[in-house]
Order: sequence, then C-alpha cells, then structure tokens
Amino acid sequence: MARSNVIIKLLETDDQIVDKILKGLASQANRRVTIAARKSMSQISEYVRGVILKTPEMIELQSGVLRGEFGLTPGKAISAVEDIANRVAASITVKATRITPSKMGGLQGGITIFIQPVDFSNVIASPQAIVRTEKGKQLDWLKWLLFEGDAIIIDDYEFRFKKGKGRSGLGTMAGVKSGVWRVPPEYAGTEDHNFITKALQTDKSATAVAAILYTNMVY
Repeated sequence: MARSNVIIKLLETDDQIVDKILKGLASQANRRVTIAARKSMSQISEYVRGVILKTPEMIELQSGVLRGEFGLTPGKAISAVEDIANRVAASITVKATRITPSKMGGLQGGITIFIQPVDFSNVIASPQAIVRTEKGKQLDWLKWLLFEGDAIIIDDYEFRFKKGKGRSGLGTMAGVKSGVWRVPPEYAGTEDHNFITKALQTDKSATAVAAILYTNMVY
C-alpha cells in the first residue's frame, strides 16, 4: 500500500497562534472567575464574621475585663459584638476583573477582594459603639478601643473590679488622685493595628480566603 505524505501549512505566525490560544484560555478563565467571585462572597463574609467574633477583644467585651472597663451591660456587650462582626462581614466585596491576554505574554486579571473601609466608618457608625452614663455623658468606647492605643483617656480615675457593681456588674470607676484610666494595653489598638486589622491580616486568614476562592474556581 502506497504511503502518502500529508503536508500541513500554517498560515498564521507563531504570535498569532499564541494570541488565539491565550484568548481561548481567557474566555474559559473568565467564566470560572465570575462564578467563583459570586459564590465566594457570602462564604468569605461568614468566615470573616467568625474570625472577628473569636478575637480576644470581642471575647473580653462579652464577659471579661473590657466589658467592665467600658461599662457595658451584658445585653449591650452581646449586641455590640454581634453588630461589629456583622458590619465587618457586610463590608466585603468580591469583584471579578476581566481576564485578558497580556502584552507581556500570559494572562492578566482575576479576583479582587475588598474588606473593611480604612476609616472604620462602618463599625464606628454602630449605635452600639457608644455608652451614655446616667448623667448623659457620651463614652466613645469603640473609638477608644480601635484608635487610642495607650493614650490616657480619663485623668484622676481608675477602674476597680467589684462583682455586682456598676452598669456592667463587674465594677466601677473611682476617683483617685493622680490616677489615670486608659484602655488596657493588651487590647489597645491604633488606626493601623487593632483587633480588626490583626484578625484580617494573619496568614491563617489569607490562607482560608484563598482556599475558598480556589474551591469555587475548581468546582
């Protein structure tokens, strides 16, 4: 049986072939990225909510030293913690950026995640973020916790623990000559380093969010 030679002649340049391959890959990637962004947003929000609830500060606000120091009633403390966690979780946006061939070769685009406004306006706006004393004075306890660091907030007073006393049922503020009151240093935050930023910037959180995105990209 005679053999025949098959000759294939490519009419396109190497660059044109590569460009077509990249466009095909980009089209498939865009479908996956769009679906992953949509499916991931609620999952990431729920994960972040859980992370905020588990911070030492939120735990202490509900039943420990911070609840007493800030003068929060048990009900107020629970409502505040839930509202803060919900507001951080609600701030999350997962946006798919269209994937296209790059002029440098390969593909560009992907998924961008936005978490928490840098000015913390969402959590500061919470009606739970302040306490009013019996004399009507406003105590901006959440701002103190987030931003004031170790700054002195009240002169000539200190907090004294005594179970069953004060709004919190854990103690009261007492006038003390030359005394000062500030947020306990182990919980005190600053604008770029507080319980919210610390919770979101850990390797564990980054890995967990990446895993959510990967799972939704693959399946």
